[in-house]
Amino acid sequence: MEKYIKAETICNFIDGCLAHEDKITDIEKETLCAIKSFIERTPSADVKPVEHAEWIEGGLTFDKETCSHCGKSVSGTYSSPSFDCPKYCPECGATMKNPHYHSVEIDYDY
Repeated sequence: MEKYIKAETICNFIDGCLAHEDKITDIEKETLCAIKSFIERTPSADVKPVEHAEWIEGGLTFDKETCSHCGKSVSGTYSSPSFDCPKYCPECGATMKNPHYHSVEIDYDY
């Protein structure tokens, strides 16, 4: 899995290093400026943090599950307590920690 970082955070760190000109050599200054320039020129990816949640059983009928992150319930026609749920919450997009669930047709409670 790729790891994403904030370019602004790194550039701020570099600026902090460059603020101490008396403690760095000319070569270090040139290197830091080149790195900052490279970071600023590099196209950014459109990413957002991944939210993790889990489906919480919705009562005795076993026909609903609720997202632990946003509280959205999903339901469907299921014949047993071990029915399948989506891998992602349709409301908030949270990735579910319940890996044994599989995507199914669901009826959203709006």
